[in-house]
Amino acid sequence: MNAPPPPKASSSHDDSTHLDHYPPASVKVIAETVGIENLSDEVARALAPDVEYRLREVIQDACKFMRHSKRAQLSTEDVNSSLRLRNVESLYGFPAGAGPIAFAEVPGQPGLFYQEQTEIELKDVLASKLPRPPVAVNVVPHWLAVEGVQPLIPENPAPLPTHSLRPDIHDLFRAPVVPAHVGGGAA
Repeated sequence: MNAPPPPKASSSHDDSTHLDHYPPASVKVIAETVGIENLSDEVARALAPDVEYRLREVIQDACKFMRHSKRAQLSTEDVNSSLRLRNVESLYGFPAGAGPIAFAEVPGQPGLFYQEQTEIELKDVLASKLPRPPVAVNVVPHWLAVEGVQPLIPENPAPLPTHSLRPDIHDLFRAPVVPAHVGGGAA
């Protein structure tokens, strides 16, 4: 019988380890987008594991939201719920159910993509018709019963047909029931 081959020693250049870790170069790029210039390589290497840990936490919680919703596809609402759970600002520009986003490849740069966006004129936006405002909220007071008697008005439910009730029960639905010792009963 042949024994199974020993597991390969993982190297730092292996594809699986390359995909397992958040690259420090990405930390530097994100730092530049938020205004932190000249982030040292040492700081980027120190921040990368923490960024990876936080991303894994958010995605794991988003997957929990997905499973609890009995869905098989992760949505942006799941990620937003996970971020809200951590008191982090939600993602903007990626509504749930919007479908896939079309990307175009940059000519002469294989593997580099961008999202095509259409330019809109401000004058067109200003000239467009505004959406209708929502209906104002109002409160209408209504008495369901007055002193135990239900008035016959349209807001109240229709009374039960009298022919379906016994005569002694029918009286209970039209007049208040007051015990003799509380109301003005015969003494």
